[in-house]
Order: sequence, then C-alpha cells, then structure tokens
Amino acid sequence: MGKTGRGPGNFYEDKLVVQIARVDRLPDGVSAIVATGDLQGCEHFKYQKSDSLRLLGEWLPAFLKDSVLPELRLPAGKIGVLLAGDLYTVPDLDKRGGSGLVTSVWESFGQHFSWVVGVAGKRRSQILF
Repeated sequence: MGKTGRGPGNFYEDKLVVQIARVDRLPDGVSAIVATGDLQGCEHFKYQKSDSLRLLGEWLPAFLKDSVLPELRLPAGKIGVLLAGDLYTVPDLDKRGGSGLVTSVWESFGQHFSWVVGVAGKRRSQILF
C-alpha cells in the first residue's frame, strides 16, 4: 500500500497488487523472478521509519522478501528482479511520477535479492549497476 500524488496539496492511497504466476521452468539455480514497474508512489505513512517517506521501490523489496515470498514455499535458489521503469514520484506527492534519482530503488532491490536487471529510464547515466 502506498501514497501517490494527485495534485497540489493532495494525494491518494492506493493498493499495490501482488500477482503470483507459475511457470514450467526457470534457469538452473533460480527459484523465482520478481517483475515490477510503475512504482510511482511512496510507502504508506504507517511504514514510515524516518522524517520522509521512502519511494515505494525502496520499501517494497523488504516487504516482498519478508512477507510475500515466504508464503510461496519456493524451492532453494536465487531470486532475481526485473525492474520495468517508472520508479520515482516527487517527495511532496503533489503530482504523480516525476523525474529524479532512483538509484536507491535499484540498491534496495539489490540488497534483498540475488540480481537486478531492468530499464534504467531517462536518467540511466545515474544508475550505479
């Protein structure tokens, strides 16, 4: 669940849907692939750990790893991530999306999963991976 912008001085709460898909086969040593994009929002206030809200993509990796994936009882193996862009929202939540650094999103997924690949976006030169 996260917050995103609607207009000056206004934001809305929305649910982030997690869908599970089963495949016949994955590469050897891989137990799952997480695919996500359009994370244009911030964490919900109830998850806030500092003075400012984290980008949704900074909060989501730990939630997936700690709350969602254990329920799936996956076989042993690496879990990779595919990031499909649109990972930023403006800090004031006064509009949806925006343009800014998303290195922290890539780093957060990288800290929680075995590998991360994806679309770098407009500011690709600022991505450290």
